[in-house]
Amino acid sequence: MSGQYVQHSPMDPKLLLILAAVVCAGFFVDWRTLFAKLPKDRIQQLKGRVSLSKVKILMPSPTFSFASVRDFFSSLPARFHESRHREDPFQHIDAMPVHHEPPAKPRPETPEEKAFRTAELFYNRGDIAAAEAAYVALAAENPKAHAVYARLAEIYLEHQNILDDAQSAIDQALRVDPQNGDYRYISGRILYARDRFTDAVRELEVAVHEDEMDDQRLATLGQAYMALRQYAKAESCFKKALSLQPNNMNHKDDLSRALEKKEAHRTMIRK
Repeated sequence: MSGQYVQHSPMDPKLLLILAAVVCAGFFVDWRTLFAKLPKDRIQQLKGRVSLSKVKILMPSPTFSFASVRDFFSSLPARFHESRHREDPFQHIDAMPVHHEPPAKPRPETPEEKAFRTAELFYNRGDIAAAEAAYVALAAENPKAHAVYARLAEIYLEHQNILDDAQSAIDQALRVDPQNGDYRYISGRILYARDRFTDAVRELEVAVHEDEMDDQRLATLGQAYMALRQYAKAESCFKKALSLQPNNMNHKDDLSRALEKKEAHRTMIRK
């Protein structure tokens, strides 16, 4: 989960610099273009760790230097900067210096960070009752702990089906971090479960825009379109989800259902 408690994980220095280059120089808006340039194991290293829209959170690393990135790009010919959307910047990556600085001494965890880590351990091992109690205690101490409220929303949605509490929790998370794509995705799922399909589509469209490589977001948006009988849009979502995960049977079933519904709808209109 992205948020104030995300831990920086050791990553390939060259990958960090590639990401930094993209972020600092603004080369690509389309993350699929970036993914096409990265090895599959590195893509998996990114996916699920942090929302792509929050990729900057990976940047502060002992192996990373913003200065080296700026110096590298400032040294490029003027024509490179003038035509950067036409010239592939990745051909220059191998020449980019990588600074291996000694790792900084880790700072001690705050009590709040330690409590959150403990709550996450409970959650990840399936002890939902203990996790909920730990998250509730954290939320009581800090109403701005948006990652805590988002996790509570997931618990109330997925494990307890208490949709009002789930909605309240995710609304609080979004009040603190309204641009967070992960939270908008949770919000969309809650709204879908409450049969508020138009509102769900609104939230899920934002979530998909934040991370177009997440097949589950695409599939959930497709299901919301299905509920609104917007079968062509649903079909498009399921096809994109299936292109990302070709062996996912749920995506295949969803696409078949959308195609059947679309054809049945066309037949009914013709009559």
